[in-house]
Amino acid sequence: PVYTAIVSRPAMAAGIREEALDALAKLKDSLKAENLAQQQAIGRVPSRRLTRLEYAYTVRDLLEIDEGGFADDLAEMLPPESDSGGFDTVAATQRTSPLHIESWLRAADHALNTAIKLGPRPESTRRVVDFPNAPYLSTFNKRSLTNGGSNLKQLDDAVAMFLDLDYVLRSDHCGLTIETAGYYRITLDAYAYQADRPMTLKLIQANPKKVGPDLLGAFDLQLGQPRTIEVTTFMRPGDFLYPTTHVANGNTWSGLSAAGGADNYKGEGIAVKSMFVEGPLVDKWPPASTQALLSELDPSQSSLKRVTDVVTRIAPRAFRRPLHANELESFVNLARPGVDEGREFAEVIRAPIRSVLSSPQFLFFGGEPGELDDFALANRLSYFLWKSLPDEE
Repeated sequence: PVYTAIVSRPAMAAGIREEALDALAKLKDSLKAENLAQQQAIGRVPSRRLTRLEYAYTVRDLLEIDEGGFADDLAEMLPPESDSGGFDTVAATQRTSPLHIESWLRAADHALNTAIKLGPRPESTRRVVDFPNAPYLSTFNKRSLTNGGSNLKQLDDAVAMFLDLDYVLRSDHCGLTIETAGYYRITLDAYAYQADRPMTLKLIQANPKKVGPDLLGAFDLQLGQPRTIEVTTFMRPGDFLYPTTHVANGNTWSGLSAAGGADNYKGEGIAVKSMFVEGPLVDKWPPASTQALLSELDPSQSSLKRVTDVVTRIAPRAFRRPLHANELESFVNLARPGVDEGREFAEVIRAPIRSVLSSPQFLFFGGEPGELDDFALANRLSYFLWKSLPDEE
């Protein structure tokens, strides 16, 4: 602004103008030199932190947590990011507040609760959702069409549906509730009903506490060819399933109304037989996340030595670089009170790992000014490509 003011006044004496321009030129050189010195000392840009999605993916991969939807759930526990022209990785617009710190600690606790699972192996069971004989459906279908009923047709071996509805064939309404989180195998028999073309069956997973359902799959049903579909998905307590069909609801409602309900309706639909739900499916116990933290330790060693081994293995991956001097000791020391009190190792190890997951070394991207070393380059590549920590390569 000073430069503009000086050179835009033609009435100013030439001598004064030349002196002012000379002074500005010298000031410019000084500012450039100071700016260059700062760049060489601290780098070009401020250090940015992990976004909430990067945090969730990194924690999932670091602790080897194999649970569907875990990263999304963990990300939802953290405050939303400030937007900067469609980007959420601009350091200048990122905020770090007491709310962020509290959320990171809570997210770290949730991650450790998920990763460390001891005790008896969960028992897998195979349960059936018997749609044709479900008391709920029988009672529900006695309602009038205007009250939401009369839209299912009871068959000898199945229930025929004609509408794309999310409240009728819910597994929780038909006697199946999920008490234990884990992977479940769902098997369902269905066939096209009163159709002269292939029909589409959709299998949906939902939860009252979650916004929006998840489509597990869409399956074509050919004429005269009953089909058995099989899907494996991760389910949590409160999750439910329901099959539905892909039809134009407006036309079908009119047809059902004209026919006086589903019993007399001659339009196309899908017949659904029983659905079997098997799980939780446990390939190995304790799970991989627990084994990654605890299984490679020598039980004959002291608890503090085992803590040191775990932190030595976890912290460099978490920080995406080798540990600096005294870093290892500072995290290991957090376990000393629990060790002195004689607590179980699975409880003792939580304090140092919780601290690692909420430390500036984990949350912020480090690196020395100047040419990128291999670790800094690997960080930039991995978070650009998959929003998580670098792999070993």
